[in-house]
Amino acid sequence: MKRCPKCDSSFPDTDQFCELDGTQLVADYADSNPNSLEPPVDPGRQADSPAGVEEPGGYQHPSEARLRQNWKILAIVAVAGVALGIVLFIVYRQITREAPVQSPNESSNEAVTQQPIPLLPSRPSPFASADPSAEPSPSPSAMPSPSAQAEPARVALSPGSVSTGGNEKNRRGPVTIRLTNGTIVEADEVWETGEGIWYRRRGLVTLLQRSEVKAIDKTSSAASSPVATPAASPSPSP
Repeated sequence: MKRCPKCDSSFPDTDQFCELDGTQLVADYADSNPNSLEPPVDPGRQADSPAGVEEPGGYQHPSEARLRQNWKILAIVAVAGVALGIVLFIVYRQITREAPVQSPNESSNEAVTQQPIPLLPSRPSPFASADPSAEPSPSPSAMPSPSAQAEPARVALSPGSVSTGGNEKNRRGPVTIRLTNGTIVEADEVWETGEGIWYRRRGLVTLLQRSEVKAIDKTSSAASSPVATPAASPSPSP
C-alpha cells in the first residue's frame, strides 16, 4: 500500500500520485514515523519536470496534469472566440448586403406613393368651382342687415314709385318728414308700402316705421321753383 504524505490517504501500490491533491505517494510503513519517511527519488522525473516545485514536506509536486488542464481550457476559449468572431462577421455581411437592396425598393415605394399626390387637388377642383357659385346665392337672403336690403329695395322701388305717380301715398318732390323724436328729415321722395314708409334722399333709400313718423309735409311750389329754373335753362341754350 501507498500513502499520501499530505492528506494521509491510502492508495494501491500501482498509483504514483494522490488523486486529491497530486502529491507523490510514499510506501505505507505501519511501524515507522510518518515524519521521517522520505519518498523514493526518481531522477528521470525530476529532470523531465518543467516546474520543479517542491512541497512544504520536501516532496516534489508534479504540474504536468495542471498544465494539460490549462492548455485544454485555453484551447476551448480560443475556439469559442474564433467561432463567435465568424458568426458576427457573417451577420455583419448579411446586414451590409441587405441594406443596398432595400434602398431601391424604398425609393420605388416613395415614387409610387408620390404619383397619386398630384391627382388629389384635381379631383376636388369641380367641387371648389361649384362652392363659390352656391355660396353667394343664399348669402343675400340670409343676411338681415339693413344696408344689404336697402340697395335692392332702392332698385326695386324706384320704378314702382314712377308707376304709382297718381297714388296719394306716394309724394314726389321735396318733402319734409317730422319724426316723433323731434327730428326733421328733408327727403326728395316719400312713399308708403306694407313694410312702412320709405323715403329717398340724395339717392339713398331709407325705411321708417309708421310709429316713428309724426307728420309728412310737402314743400310749397314756390320753394320748388328755383329747382326747376336751372333744369329748364340748359334746354334753350343750344
